[in-house]
Amino acid sequence: MLPAPEGNVVQVGPGQAGSLRQIVLDAPPHTTILLSDGLYQMDGGDSSSRLSFYTPDVTLRSASGNPAAIILDGGYVTGEIISIAASRVTIAEISLRRAYYHPIHVTGGETASIEGVRIYRVQIEDPPAGDLHLTAGSGAQNSGVALGVGTCDEDIDGQQRAAPPDVGADERL
Repeated sequence: MLPAPEGNVVQVGPGQAGSLRQIVLDAPPHTTILLSDGLYQMDGGDSSSRLSFYTPDVTLRSASGNPAAIILDGGYVTGEIISIAASRVTIAEISLRRAYYHPIHVTGGETASIEGVRIYRVQIEDPPAGDLHLTAGSGAQNSGVALGVGTCDEDIDGQQRAAPPDVGADERL
């Protein structure tokens, strides 16, 4: 369970889907963007609908805590619904549907690394590639934190996890 939001809290409803990209871009560190239940049409393409996180310590999460009640729908037009290029970004308790390429893309770029990205209770519906994976050179590689008791030594495909683990369900080998 996530703790209560701290710092700057911005409440957003489905009627603001067209402004959500700019809300994310304008969010200073230690901002929580709380999404009200509903369908967010994110099908304007990457230039108007991709949620790009360049600022560290920003959270995008459900206000209700119910991932099925909040759907960000890329309509097979928006390539990446969420793109993360900053440390300590949290995406929590939402559903992502119909991205053209990647529902969530975590990347540190060629010279930058990121850490502490948290993807919590996010439902992915209809990923275009049929699977979820990390690409070579991703900033999510070897950036995870082993949680200790109750963690598994294998990824979703049954392959051994590296130490430290990658961020996500599938370990890049």
